[in-house]
Amino acid sequence: MRSSFDKIGIGDAVLWLSILLSWRFRSDKLLKPICRNGLIGVCTLELKPLGVFEVSNGSPSAQEKRWRRLEELPPDIFSTWTKSGGKLNPSSVVATVDEDGSPRTAPFGSLRAVNPKLLRFLVHRYHNTLANCLRDPRVMVALISTPNIAVSVRGRARVVLNPWPPDERYALVEIDIEEVKNDMPVQIDIHTDISIVPDGPFQDWWDSVWKHLDEM
Repeated sequence: MRSSFDKIGIGDAVLWLSILLSWRFRSDKLLKPICRNGLIGVCTLELKPLGVFEVSNGSPSAQEKRWRRLEELPPDIFSTWTKSGGKLNPSSVVATVDEDGSPRTAPFGSLRAVNPKLLRFLVHRYHNTLANCLRDPRVMVALISTPNIAVSVRGRARVVLNPWPPDERYALVEIDIEEVKNDMPVQIDIHTDISIVPDGPFQDWWDSVWKHLDEM
């Protein structure tokens, strides 16, 4: 923010007082009349593009641009969430809406990004998450991962296959992304993922089915 403050004459004060309660725009800057210690001046504010804001990293002169909300996954998050080669981690937390309106969360290692606008995961057919998706498609998905990734994705779930042919105990769900929100705290580093460690039988099952999930 840049400010200029100049003393003006009494005659000009009448003109300025008439616009003290209004805002004036000039190209990409916002001019706001202000009054301080009996003097009248102008504060000039830079207008920022939608989805970008500036934060200080501790030094008054040091600033960095960070995105706030996007309509799709940015490249670094999409790459992390693709999880090629049958990776289960980083695991994601899916939030759905119970019948009484309460939120319900559950972790899913199978959840992965198909493209920057689409997520896909497997859910057991008895699971409350599936029942909620069938009744109310509104979902939120949280991803916390290295290096310094913390995002929330808002979208709508679609049950694509129920049952899922490779294993009819499961259903396949896709999430159409509506908004990606940056939840990464300023001046904090993330050194670990939300990870799951599968046991022997689950790992064997996953090794036999993950290719079907990726090949769709």
